[in-house]
Amino acid sequence: MGEVVDDLSQPVTKTTKGLIVLPGDHVVVTRLAAEHAQLRWAYSVCCQCTMCTDLCPRRLLGHPLWPHRLMRALAAGGPMDAEVAAGALLCSECGVCDHYACFMGLSPRRVNQRLKAELGSKQDVRQFSMSEGARPGFADGQVPAQRLMAHLKLIRWNQPAPFRGTLPAGARVTIPLKQHVGLAASCQVEVGEVVEPGTLLGRMAQGSLGASVHSSIAGTVTAIADGKVVIERGGGDA
Repeated sequence: MGEVVDDLSQPVTKTTKGLIVLPGDHVVVTRLAAEHAQLRWAYSVCCQCTMCTDLCPRRLLGHPLWPHRLMRALAAGGPMDAEVAAGALLCSECGVCDHYACFMGLSPRRVNQRLKAELGSKQDVRQFSMSEGARPGFADGQVPAQRLMAHLKLIRWNQPAPFRGTLPAGARVTIPLKQHVGLAASCQVEVGEVVEPGTLLGRMAQGSLGASVHSSIAGTVTAIADGKVVIERGGGDA
């Protein structure tokens, strides 16, 4: 899952699960970085084998998500069924479809990402039903972690990394007002304001797609720019 990041000054957000450090020429890095090429291949080469849908964890759980149908609709260049397109919002971007399922090296996940961005900006949010429940082949359709690591040539990088001690508390945090699909939260603080852990920094309008964000430390707001709130530790009970 995730994106290639080469700027280490980027803040950790609510969607950050973990960091994997790899050489720049590793297949995982080069594949994720080639976004535009991946989209062109996806439109023109997909053979509709349905492997991306058969192994999709969300589909196996019963969600109405059909990656191969999205690929087919985009390749045809015609109007896309609204329900099929909205299913992209259910994609968890786990990467099973492009890193493991597709033997042609295509990326339905990139297609889903693009559709999610478009649907989110339009506030086009649909209600979904999971009445089908988990599919009969759910257990057999799961991808073994060891096989996935071998497929991605990650075995040699899978080394023990035990947590030692306590991480030092940072003196400064940068909190983006948009850490999720949809719109950015509306800023609720001003420069110079003293905040506490849990203070509301950004609020979502009623009915809008997104999530409110809160302060992680006690301190003083020192800057608000580029959709980010900067807080210096100090003030309150810090």
